[in-house]
Amino acid sequence: MSPAATEDYFDFTVPVYHNYVAHGLVHHNSGKSLVMISAFTDLHAQDKVKRGLFLVPPKVQAQFGGEINRYVEPGRFRHFADPAADRDERRAAYADPERQMVAVSHQAWRDDVTWAVAQDRFGGDERKAATWLRSAARNEVGAAVRAALDAQGWNFDYQSVDEGHDTLNRKGKPDSRLARVIDATTENAPFFVTATATPVKNDVSEVYDLLRKVRPDRFPEGGFEAFRRRYGLNTVANREALQRLVAPYFYALEVDTGVEERHEHLPVELSEAQRTAYRGVIEAYNAARRAPEGSEERRAALARLAAPQALEGLSPEERARKLDDIGRSVGFARDRAIARVLEHTPAPDNPRIQRVVEFARSQRDADEDGGQVPGLIFAQSLESVRLLAEELKRQGFRVGVVTGDLSGEETELRRMGFNADMGRNSGDLAEEAATRRKLAQYDILVGSGAAATGLNLERARWLIHYDLPWTAKEMAQRNGRQNRMNQRWGHVQVLTLGTDVPYERRRRELVERKRALMSTFMEPTEQLDDTGLVRSLREARAERLSNATERAVGAKPRAAATRTAAATLAEAAT
Repeated sequence: MSPAATEDYFDFTVPVYHNYVAHGLVHHNSGKSLVMISAFTDLHAQDKVKRGLFLVPPKVQAQFGGEINRYVEPGRFRHFADPAADRDERRAAYADPERQMVAVSHQAWRDDVTWAVAQDRFGGDERKAATWLRSAARNEVGAAVRAALDAQGWNFDYQSVDEGHDTLNRKGKPDSRLARVIDATTENAPFFVTATATPVKNDVSEVYDLLRKVRPDRFPEGGFEAFRRRYGLNTVANREALQRLVAPYFYALEVDTGVEERHEHLPVELSEAQRTAYRGVIEAYNAARRAPEGSEERRAALARLAAPQALEGLSPEERARKLDDIGRSVGFARDRAIARVLEHTPAPDNPRIQRVVEFARSQRDADEDGGQVPGLIFAQSLESVRLLAEELKRQGFRVGVVTGDLSGEETELRRMGFNADMGRNSGDLAEEAATRRKLAQYDILVGSGAAATGLNLERARWLIHYDLPWTAKEMAQRNGRQNRMNQRWGHVQVLTLGTDVPYERRRRELVERKRALMSTFMEPTEQLDDTGLVRSLREARAERLSNATERAVGAKPRAAATRTAAATLAEAAT
């Protein structure tokens, strides 16, 4: 907040280890947006920055603008956060020196910077610019992006990235243009904060990329192999060593929402129709493995594993090429076919959907005022979302859907149609439940992965994982939609459906392994079990670095190395 404002939204402390604290890591809805906003307003009040760029997921752009309206002193800053704006309106906002705060989606910034590089370097050819940004050397991309931004007058001395995990690069996978552009934009920013509640999705190469973003001098582009050899093994010693390594750059503190999450696994049996289909998948998989590559026998087996729409409208030659391509990853084709059996079977023969409907019915008259308890359902595929929504509507529930094909503006309308923000704190729990239900259009929201990030949906008090995502990150993001600071009820339910087939057991084990890596960065490093001399050395190092940080920013060193969150991130991010 700026000095003129007096309201404190939250207050907690951050250990200061180094003069470059650029990773704000806090829990869902525990204040990531406010850390980014208040860091800018605090720096602006000190005349250290003039303009701030806020890169956010497209689904939360309007919501982020609402946070600015709600918490920033009225009339003090002009801001732009319009998800319905076209590219010309966005580019005008970037160039407007009187527009102090600009919030746009990651993807919009990627496309606009690609356009700017095309104008400056490729005679306006955006396709050439896009290809070059993906493949050129990192230092060349950085120089080109800086030159293009200067040419357009898009100048921001404060930059922040919300849901920073979406910009990570991974070993063995080509860097995305989005990550390349955002890295080039932020690598020389005087003040930079990247915020995420789930920093790592898959493996330690993402950890290295994140460290490289905040300390490129210590973690150079070519240093990953040595890092992997030191920290890649999943052992307790390596995990603790990695925690100590990242301690100077990660602020890892969870703000307690005061809400208890009650988790339950709901086992699901296969219907007879599913059992028959499942046996057919395994038979087709075994037949494809036995048959010679390129043979008609193998292609016939692969056709049984392929999604029906994948082969529609193809000529015989195209169909053969498609099936041979599927055969290169026959294990993956088998798993996708099993997933379709488990998740896409129509409701009458799908016990999974029936369990969802059964639970929703149990909540129909269970709210404080005798009405429907609102809830969320998440599924990976659009087909699952469609089947769930259709069956729930058929059963008489008020159902909304959020998927990736909605615009940011449409997503916000669906969110408001479920969450009924205007009814918050409208009385006791029974009064609030009744008021928000009256204002709402939906009591159940069914969403794909697009709904799992950033949306405030704290009206919900139960959540069902119809299936498991492939990363612990997305599981945590899903759960964070209802367990939020504004949640007035004391507990929320989290239900996970699952069968005992080997495919789903492997999926659960994979998510658990990734959860273990992610937890390395979710735990405060003060919890490390250091004793004796090791502990003394660590504390002495922390104090020396803290005092160095204080002196670097012109403040008097303190005996206790703690600062408020916004002040630390604002002052120490240089």
